[in-house]
Amino acid sequence: AKALWLGFDLGCGLLLQRIATRTGRSPAPVLVWYLWSPLLIVETAWSAHFDAVGLFLLAVLILVAGSGGRDPGRRHASGLGALLAAATTVKLAPAAALPALIRRHGWTTAAAFATVCAALYLPFAGAGPTALTEGLRTFARHWSANEGAFALIRALVSDPVHARVAASAGVLAVVAYVTWRGFSIERALFWIIGAGLLLSPTVHPWYVLWVLPMAALRDSRPFLLLGGLAFLGYWGLASYEATGVWPQPAWTRAAMWVPVWLLLLWTAVPRPSDRYPAAKSPTKGSDPH
Repeated sequence: AKALWLGFDLGCGLLLQRIATRTGRSPAPVLVWYLWSPLLIVETAWSAHFDAVGLFLLAVLILVAGSGGRDPGRRHASGLGALLAAATTVKLAPAAALPALIRRHGWTTAAAFATVCAALYLPFAGAGPTALTEGLRTFARHWSANEGAFALIRALVSDPVHARVAASAGVLAVVAYVTWRGFSIERALFWIIGAGLLLSPTVHPWYVLWVLPMAALRDSRPFLLLGGLAFLGYWGLASYEATGVWPQPAWTRAAMWVPVWLLLLWTAVPRPSDRYPAAKSPTKGSDPH
């Protein structure tokens, strides 16, 4: 299995190289940030998390979306919806980008997305909706680990359910914003998954993998830094294996998240060079990223 996941990692790297070249970005740093990421190496090539399949599908989706422009036809739009659905069956997070995909490529993407999801879940339909969603409902209501901004939300909102609703509302607000702005799928995935990580009550290290392809393409230092600091989430693993209790001291979460938020704020501050950027000629056939 590890060799298979490594193959998906390398395939994703090649796709990111092609995306970078097509959109006028230097492919070398993209490959370094992605393929040399310790998080990717440990979580997929070593720990054999199958998230590598989803990352590969996201890269295919970004590449295909950028090759057809805004009005490529129904067949192209169907392919985009199918790719997003396939990635969603690996982890649910990419589904949040469906409204942004519809905004740019039409409702055909939604039909294809629903069809592929239904087809892939059909073999398990006999278990019933309650059994199929039990794990997700338990996760959404009770799980908490390595949380960032959610710790502050929970401190301000005493009711834990209301705190989770508030965090979800924040992510949905980002979904609405990127859809309204008509962001490309690359940019939409970056914003939505990034917001999800920042606000989620549960951020296991391998969850951070899902923003890595877009962070590498966009040279996003805050999320690339998060990819390096995510290993702090493993603090207490030895204690958990010995006692069944996973300690989560406040210092590990502070060390993981404070630098990321500081860097986010730093990069958000406008600079004179940002106000008057040098003109660039877009690569032929590229999708604005």
